[in-house]
Amino acid sequence: MDLALASELIHTATLIHDDINDQAKTRRGLPTLHSAHSQSHGIIAGDYLFVLGFGLGGKFDARIVDRMAETSANIAAGELLQIKHIADLATTPEDYYAIIDGKTAGPFASACSCAAMQADAEQTIVDTLDDFGWEVGRAFQLVDDLLDLTGDPSMGKPRGTDVHEGKMTLPIIHALTMLHGVEREQLADVLQNFSDDRWGELTELLESAGSFEYAKQLIQNHIDRAQESLESLPDTDAKSLMIEIAKLSRGRRT
Repeated sequence: MDLALASELIHTATLIHDDINDQAKTRRGLPTLHSAHSQSHGIIAGDYLFVLGFGLGGKFDARIVDRMAETSANIAAGELLQIKHIADLATTPEDYYAIIDGKTAGPFASACSCAAMQADAEQTIVDTLDDFGWEVGRAFQLVDDLLDLTGDPSMGKPRGTDVHEGKMTLPIIHALTMLHGVEREQLADVLQNFSDDRWGELTELLESAGSFEYAKQLIQNHIDRAQESLESLPDTDAKSLMIEIAKLSRGRRT
């Protein structure tokens, strides 16, 4: 339980600081901490949760502590890489995956593999759960990116937050790659001069490029690989639950 709590506390700390970086107004349908109180309160609260998380996680085996520390460092590196690519129309899919592996998939993989380490599982099982976490984490972030382009405020994630902030998510990167000529120029103009009244243009261009379907197919690929990674494990309730979690991440709406 302490390991699970440590992971969640560190995760929540990163969300608080991420919201400050993005100047986000809401998180899960509620006001963000820094917008409800102040930026100083948000920074201190995030730092406090980091301390609590590592205080709990520090009780475990050295390799678990090392993995948690490495994951936290990679979260910071992913955040810096994302900042570097804000409004960068030359961002590649490789850049995108480097960002989400640091910020999202890495923490998923760390939580899964550290649980196996704590259970004294064989290294092959640790590696299996690590693979599962990477794939579910990538699918989770891709779904999040789609929600930004198709969601609404009632879902807890207002539509267009990433677009307004200039974040280069995979559907947009794909469209910039697939479109040419006038359509490519129009998409670049929409992204560089975005406003809510240009949603129709953006959606039409993404549909024309096949970017929504492309992202959905990638999500399915990651879910399939997550399930395949568990095939070597014996059939148990825990395994069934993990498969169900992978499937649920594909269809979540918040």
